[in-house]
Amino acid sequence: MQRPSRRVLLQALTVCLAVAFGACGCGSKPVPPEVDQAEILVDALRGAGAPTYIPEEFTQFQQAVANSQLKLALERERFFLFRNLNPIYDEFSVLGVKARELTARADTSRNQRAEKIKADICEWRDKIETAKTLTTLMNEGRLARRSLTKSEIAVDDAEKALGQGDYQTAEIKLANAGIHQQSAQKTLSKAIFRYLDSSQIERWRRTAQAGIAESARTGGILLVVLKLDRKLLVYKSGKLIQTYPIGIGKNGLADKLYVGDKATPEGRYIISKKVPNSRYYKALLFNYPNEEDRQRFASAKMRGMVPRGRGIGGNVEVHGGGPDSVTEGCVSLDNNIIDRIYDSVGVGTPIVIVGTLQMNDLLSSVCRRGGY
Repeated sequence: MQRPSRRVLLQALTVCLAVAFGACGCGSKPVPPEVDQAEILVDALRGAGAPTYIPEEFTQFQQAVANSQLKLALERERFFLFRNLNPIYDEFSVLGVKARELTARADTSRNQRAEKIKADICEWRDKIETAKTLTTLMNEGRLARRSLTKSEIAVDDAEKALGQGDYQTAEIKLANAGIHQQSAQKTLSKAIFRYLDSSQIERWRRTAQAGIAESARTGGILLVVLKLDRKLLVYKSGKLIQTYPIGIGKNGLADKLYVGDKATPEGRYIISKKVPNSRYYKALLFNYPNEEDRQRFASAKMRGMVPRGRGIGGNVEVHGGGPDSVTEGCVSLDNNIIDRIYDSVGVGTPIVIVGTLQMNDLLSSVCRRGGY
């Protein structure tokens, strides 16, 4: 009888060991789906925005997947009798749970980002509307409105990007909206800060009251211009007899300082000349600059507040053209109104020009709401 070869005996032994290995329960667990889906898990996390919203955790997860895949590959190269895949399979199962946890966290972070952008859009729209309300109170608002229009466009673009899920673009657009809105706010603040100052308003009030007291003493006519209120008040013998709407300079809320600043001057003046046929119908020239204006100009020039080559200016009038006119610094009235005033005043009639006589409730409330 022929004896079996050594190779056959070895194969038989291997089969017996394999059967015995399986029979004793030492075989591997079923392969978990995460083993073959590891790359899919990584891609799913990437699609959920994990690299953006939880970058550190995503990097750690990628490394853990790579480590487990390497250990699995090395273990599978070992002789099957010595393989122990179960701990590695457990690692992949844990990675599957971790992937679901990280996806939920990325979703939460992304949703929070979207809600933040929505809130910012609402906040910027409110600020823009506040600033637009202020622009209706001043000629200077025309400059601010340009910036506000750019700000509105940027907010609209941000809202569109948000709807498309492009949060980064939305945030960039909102940043641009903020730059334009702040530019508008700077323009408006420069024009209105004096009108929120109670001490300044009190100085204006005293100036007007002095003129009214003189009108009461002399029985004469006094013209009082309120720049913020866009009104011309006519007093006789210290009593208010008429109120008319007016237009003022392009930068009329500012106190005139030099030629070309398009501001309307403030102070106590007198009518120095009546002009029956001016460029803007009839006109009443008043004595700007007076001595106080000259002193203020000299002081401002020494402090570098006057552009080089600019003088103090002059030829400032109360003239026709309509109350909606935007002037170079003058005060404008309807032609039929200037007719009445022209006939009732003479050279030497006093005119007081001030910012306002009382705090404007709309201005102060809007400024408080807008953070001015």
